[in-house]
Amino acid sequence: MRCPRCGLINPNDALKCDCGYNFPSSPHAKTTEGGVRIPGSTESHRGIGRAVFSVGFLALLLFWALLLIGSGGDVEKMKAANLVFLVSVVILSVPRILNLGKRGAWSLGFLVPGLNVYLFFLCLYAPRNYARRGALDKAGLIAFLASIGALLVAVCLLVIMASA
Repeated sequence: MRCPRCGLINPNDALKCDCGYNFPSSPHAKTTEGGVRIPGSTESHRGIGRAVFSVGFLALLLFWALLLIGSGGDVEKMKAANLVFLVSVVILSVPRILNLGKRGAWSLGFLVPGLNVYLFFLCLYAPRNYARRGALDKAGLIAFLASIGALLVAVCLLVIMASA
């Protein structure tokens, strides 16, 4: 059913839209034996949000940097550190991908060049249940634009420093 407030398509037996609108009770809603309504989709509530993913990713990045520094230039230790980082990112991304409304197997896309960039941006900026919405919310769009702005400033600074 379509939400009258935001227009999002929700399952027919949903109790509440992601925008917060409460659907009126329906005689067709699923119930348990005790007569308590069952939410139509718990999938939107699984996993972790973008803030938790971001903090987790930054922690993994710091841990990876410490492993690389501790390797002392040993190529084998650096390869092991890279492998640990990659596996950790895939594991961290599973609950976030589920939160986006996609299957957990999409996390393996972090192993594919190009697809990993797309999935990383989804994990950082997309709202909960992105698979149904298909669009960024205001917070995600603002964060995305701020990140692009910061990246452009950093590139400009690098170009200025390299030419000096």
